[in-house]
Amino acid sequence: PGGIYLRAESIDLGGTGFSAATNIALVSSLAAGSAAGVGGITVNGPLTAQNISITARGTGFTQRSSDSATGRINAANSLVMNLQDAGATFGSDVQSPNITITLDPSSNVANAAARSIVTTSNGVNSGRLISDFMILSLSNDVAGGGADGTVDIQSQVQKMRLTTASNLGVLNYGITINNSLSGANKFTLDTRMSSTGDIAVTNTGAGGIALSTDVNTAGGLALTAVGSKLEVNRTLTSGRSIALRSDSGISVSGAVSLTNNAAGDIVIESGTVNAPGNAGDVAINSPVTSSSNRGVIVSAYNGGITSTRNSSGVPTARIASDNTVTLRASGSIDVGTTAHVLRASTTGNAGGGANNITIDDNMGAGVGLIVNNVTTQNGSVSITSLNGVRIDGLSAGGAGDVTVTSKQGDIKLASSIVADGNTVTLNAFSYNDDGVTFRAIGRITGEAAAAPVAAAISWTAGGVFDGNDAVSADLYRNIPTISAYRLNPGDISFTADQSTTLQSIKTTAGDIVVTATAGSIAATSIDRKSTRLNSSHEWISRMPS
Repeated sequence: PGGIYLRAESIDLGGTGFSAATNIALVSSLAAGSAAGVGGITVNGPLTAQNISITARGTGFTQRSSDSATGRINAANSLVMNLQDAGATFGSDVQSPNITITLDPSSNVANAAARSIVTTSNGVNSGRLISDFMILSLSNDVAGGGADGTVDIQSQVQKMRLTTASNLGVLNYGITINNSLSGANKFTLDTRMSSTGDIAVTNTGAGGIALSTDVNTAGGLALTAVGSKLEVNRTLTSGRSIALRSDSGISVSGAVSLTNNAAGDIVIESGTVNAPGNAGDVAINSPVTSSSNRGVIVSAYNGGITSTRNSSGVPTARIASDNTVTLRASGSIDVGTTAHVLRASTTGNAGGGANNITIDDNMGAGVGLIVNNVTTQNGSVSITSLNGVRIDGLSAGGAGDVTVTSKQGDIKLASSIVADGNTVTLNAFSYNDDGVTFRAIGRITGEAAAAPVAAAISWTAGGVFDGNDAVSADLYRNIPTISAYRLNPGDISFTADQSTTLQSIKTTAGDIVVTATAGSIAATSIDRKSTRLNSSHEWISRMPS
């Protein structure tokens, strides 16, 4: 009816178990300087009490794997475990409303065991830590002793706090937590530490994961929600990599970033855990920023990808990388980026209609945006770049059009833009705030091999040039409908290899010269006043004899 207190160098409790009406205390009292491989506490059966306290040294604490119903440790009020330069292995359920496990570096035991907290499985039963509130207070090995530790646990916890001693600094090992909760209960994670090892947290259940603190860690960080949407509402910072995954959608409302020289990427994936859910969208509501040499990969395998814009339509939450931003979705993509290289694709008809790609990029001057393999299966593509854009692969499938705008730089066509049967629009200019005068005027450049494939083309720029800075005559040879507005003085001159319709062809100071090698030329909406700035300007149509 009272309590049980056991203190010895080694404690080995048999399978019949121990029960106390009040408290159970187990202490492995290993002397300083003891040899390796001695001491420790082994539990082979159930422990039941109001409060359980365990202090382990030497070989640590081991709970043998057994039937979880009979082999569990159950503390009605609290379980406190102090591992002094030792580890703990749990083979059955450990249950208490309040669990505190401390990795304490205060022992002077020679060759102390690796500090670790591990749940194991015998193939039938697995160890689990079950609690309303659990604290893991972690530490590194003592100076000069032991190997790196680890935390690898299965849990059923409502709130978990990961912390360290106030003067410890950064941990040097990995932390893996697989949590599961029934119903709509939410798993709250309170992380107050950093580690050079990777931190991986998975929660299974409809309630999802709630972060109660910002996370700033030197190693990698992975958060996975199975059976629920992953809502990131706190700042995440990593010195290695960040992975956010869910089978039911992801919302990023706290800034996500890598520090400089990080070794990995930022990966955000919805729909890859178990079967894809019905609400697999990814919403970027705060900046997502990789380090100087790494990329960002965002995938929505059963939904779309969006980022927040203000009332004027300007992105306020951008996906940023000096390297590559990769976007993949079955639905539409509409995001702001700060990218050196952009790859994007929509692969299906999520939502029952066309799935478009809309990108607003503001990469800095002198760098610009490289569009590398941006495609839709059935939808339009609109790309706006602040400081120039190079096209290395861009196509719109189905009924999709393509629009490329460079506000303060050139558009370079290094490969063909494909909008087969539809329209390609190229704009290399921007207006001042008055909406009338031009702030910047760029050029469109490209060789004949990079000519767009489309039913119609419309461009507005300082001019269209080939690789030798000569006026291009070959960029539209096989496009039947052409609109053009040259903003800088000079001719509009090109060759048509088929019947061609000219619409709204304009120059500010120059001739319009069209050479047709076959078919006819029809001018439907030519405003000659816009091309005749003096009496020498004239329309010239040359047909081969």
